[in-house]
Amino acid sequence: MNQRKKQRGSITLETAIVLPIFFFMFMALIGLFRVVVAQNQMTHVLVQATKSMSLDPYLADSAGADSLANVVLKLSSSSHGDYFASNDKWYAGGDANATAKKRFIGYLTGGDVAAAQDKLEGIGIVNGLNGVTFDTNVSGENLTVTISYEIQYWFDMFGMGKIPMKQTMYSRLWQTQK
Repeated sequence: MNQRKKQRGSITLETAIVLPIFFFMFMALIGLFRVVVAQNQMTHVLVQATKSMSLDPYLADSAGADSLANVVLKLSSSSHGDYFASNDKWYAGGDANATAKKRFIGYLTGGDVAAAQDKLEGIGIVNGLNGVTFDTNVSGENLTVTISYEIQYWFDMFGMGKIPMKQTMYSRLWQTQK
């Protein structure tokens, strides 16, 4: 009888040690998955924004004042602003970073800045939209858009804190034949 009580106490002690370790490891794994999901969402939005920006030179250079493309652009921009298309020549010395940020917001939440802020904070981006910096470079026919941000690790078991991220997307600008 005494032997049986010792075994029960042993199982309770093992459970008291192993269960918290299992719990913390499981939480760390979930935190790692959240980082992967956040990075995947940021990459997807960056790809879409860069592709969209690469079409602007073709639209702006080929569209005359009365062309069908210009009419379509005016109709689309009346409901969404410059979040998806623009015939401003940002690629020729304008503010490309502001255009990149607008496209990013457009493809993230459809142009809703407050929703973009909330969504980015929700997936763990430090300071939300204000924590994302854009660096846009146009070199000849090549467009490079780089975003930098930090992800707050969800369950910071090992003191990792904030994870700095940097993603770059390259695209060739669509241009008319000259």
